[in-house]
Amino acid sequence: MRHLATRGLSRHRSPAGADTSRAGLPSDYFDRAADVLADLLPHARRRTLDGPDRVVDPHILVPLLLRFFSGAH
Repeated sequence: MRHLATRGLSRHRSPAGADTSRAGLPSDYFDRAADVLADLLPHARRRTLDGPDRVVDPHILVPLLLRFFSGAH
């Protein structure tokens, strides 16, 4: 595995637990991107699940994935 050189780069420090992965992006960036993809991809539907942004309860997600992969969507 190759490692990228980081010499001379300052590291961004953030408060513990802060999510810096979306720094500088509009708050609705991913919502708009999902809408665009759903409009462009044939037979696509966008579903929004209740709960946290990143870790969805498996009891909610598994039935949806089973339906999707079985072609019953």
